[in-house]
This record gives sequence, C-alpha cells and structure tokens, in this order.
Amino acid sequence: MKLANYVADKWVEGSGPGTPLVDPVTGDELARISSGGADLKAALDFARTQGGPALRQLTYGLRG
Repeated sequence: MKLANYVADKWVEGSGPGTPLVDPVTGDELARISSGGADLKAALDFARTQGGPALRQLTYGLRG
C-alpha cells in the first residue's frame, strides 16, 4: 500500500517506489510513502494563504 500526501487541499500520490514504513516490533513493511512529484510551491502558497490565517484565528488551547 502506498500512502498519499495531503498537499494544497488535495490528496496526491508521490512518484517512484517510495520509502518503506516498517513495524518497529516485527519489521514488517506496513506501507510506503513518497513526496516525489509533490508540488511544494503550491503547498507553501496554500500554507501562507489558507493555513496560516486559519491557525491565527484559533486560540492557543484550540491549536493544541
């Protein structure tokens, strides 16, 4: 199973084979993850225009 990334308000599957995520007890591979091909410029823009303002509207307790 390959996990998707939530980037700029949408789910995007990374390119390539990805990095295995393993169970620390058994060593079994649980999933793979890759950020290859993710639009990091769009992610940063979304964080600046959407995420930051939304977080600043919350109180310290709500953000925690």
